[in-house]
Amino acid sequence: FSGGTLDVTVHAIQSDGSIKEVHKVTGGPYGGIKVNQEFEKLLEELFGKTNLQSYRQNYCSDWLSLMNDFEAKKRGDRILEKDAMINIRLPRSFVTLANASGRSALERHGRGNIKLKNDEYLSLSSEMMQKLFRPTLQRIKDHLKSLLQQPKLSKVKTMLLVGGFADSALLQKEIKSTYSSRRMRVLIPNHASIAVVQGAALFGKKPTTIAE
Repeated sequence: FSGGTLDVTVHAIQSDGSIKEVHKVTGGPYGGIKVNQEFEKLLEELFGKTNLQSYRQNYCSDWLSLMNDFEAKKRGDRILEKDAMINIRLPRSFVTLANASGRSALERHGRGNIKLKNDEYLSLSSEMMQKLFRPTLQRIKDHLKSLLQQPKLSKVKTMLLVGGFADSALLQKEIKSTYSSRRMRVLIPNHASIAVVQGAALFGKKPTTIAE
């Protein structure tokens, strides 16, 4: 699970410890960046599409700071807590835009779901945060379901989540609740975001690890 895409491949571990590819890489544009795009759509709805486009052009570093804070918050555990509010820090330049254009739109979403807090944070309920994930999570689960229905993959026993998006607490919960069973294990290494790089380095040192 990387920032832009979902890439799924299936391997079998051989008796000598080497790895054989059972199914080629498949996937699609279902990575964490799609959740970011849903957040951007929400901002456009709240503060106006034209206003947001102008802001991105005129305050590039502030926009990057805003999206970096959202990136950190979308991976956190608070998104799983019922009735929790997730605070996304707003640059001062964005607060000015929000106060000028967003009050009525905030009201339409209800006071409990979206708030401007102390002119410093955009505060989203856990329900609203999870809503941003739903289209992407559904596409991921649909793709995995179609793969696992193939007869040659009927013996798959372990699912390994790696990549930047795999650090998301909500993604982990969804995959585990859907696929963890007596037949299937879902494993997520510590620091899943760098596991792909580590794997590439190990493969570079010992390419014979991939036997076929």
